[in-house]
Amino acid sequence: MFYSTEVKEAAKRLFLRRCKAKEIQAQLNLPNIRIVYYWIRQGGWEEMLSDEEPLTAVGRRITLLLDKATSLTKSDLDELDRLTTVRERLLKQSVKPAAAPIGEPPADDGLRREGQRNERRDRGERSDKGGKKREKKTKNEVGELTEVDFLDKFISKMYGYQKELFAAKQNPLTCRIRNILKSRQVGLTYYFAGEAFMDAVLTGDNQIFLSASRAQSEIFRSYIIAFAQEWFGLELTGNPIVLSKDGKPWAELRFLSTNSSTAQGHHGHVYVDEYFWIRDFEKLNTVASAMATHKKWRKTYFSTPSAVSHQAYPFWTGEKFRNSKRKNAKDPWPSEIQAAAGMLCPDGQWRKVITILDAITGGCDLFDLEQLQLEYDEDKFQQLFM
Repeated sequence: MFYSTEVKEAAKRLFLRRCKAKEIQAQLNLPNIRIVYYWIRQGGWEEMLSDEEPLTAVGRRITLLLDKATSLTKSDLDELDRLTTVRERLLKQSVKPAAAPIGEPPADDGLRREGQRNERRDRGERSDKGGKKREKKTKNEVGELTEVDFLDKFISKMYGYQKELFAAKQNPLTCRIRNILKSRQVGLTYYFAGEAFMDAVLTGDNQIFLSASRAQSEIFRSYIIAFAQEWFGLELTGNPIVLSKDGKPWAELRFLSTNSSTAQGHHGHVYVDEYFWIRDFEKLNTVASAMATHKKWRKTYFSTPSAVSHQAYPFWTGEKFRNSKRKNAKDPWPSEIQAAAGMLCPDGQWRKVITILDAITGGCDLFDLEQLQLEYDEDKFQQLFM
């Protein structure tokens, strides 16, 4: 069978991004996997990756898996956990001092002892002549981080529509319940992971993540671990992640499954991801609301749409509220256009729609709009992106 140069180049780009042959076959809708292996061998693609640093290679594969978002399988999740562990090990190795070359004498003992003292000081340890115990650095310590640190690493890099979500969080009138209907792949899981991490560090408030699948909730954790490492050189561990400040417990970040029986007994700001795809949404929403009963806690719902028959649909449209005794409320229900722009509704929810066009207008340059319109029929394109 003849394959165009464009198809081969697309396969090559995917391979260099660390896609596996099976994944390339699926993405390009190829009839069999043998042709992919043939191209790899014929083009010498593996040799192009041979000079790549291990840390870079692992990072590419992690990024590729995270891009799959809601389509992550259990196998993908297991691979993500393994890769995260490998990356942490490689990062540790990368900061170790290099060994003396063969044939050269070891460093002077006095210099070595001085280096050890400096290393202890950098780690926050202390040792004195009295033989007192060394103080080990507290696990997940974030006490030195300030809002200025996040301004440089996170806030300044937001897209326009992410800044709107951040502003709604800061506004006392709109922060209680945010409800966002969104296009696919506009970076909201990434954004809300960063928002929650920043909030936990600066305020000490607990953060709770609920998703349509266990794999999806773990994406939040992977993002937060990556933020801490890439932005501040911090290694976060544990599940839940318990942050510390000045050596004392500060905030918890919990990543829960959609099984409502496992999501009880906690309290904090709640993030419900892809809620249009959660089975028994009404039941889970009751539990999620209970975890955020106190007025200080926020609830954030965001999702791509599924079907009008889903339990989340009347929650999004406010149908229950409008059909209740409160339907004659003083404030009129906003139009679809008003809600799409971002508006506080009479039921206390701030609603917002983010389409792929909104994302592009907001500065997101990750899409080829014309190509996507070729890949999907009109109805599917409207559902996924508009």
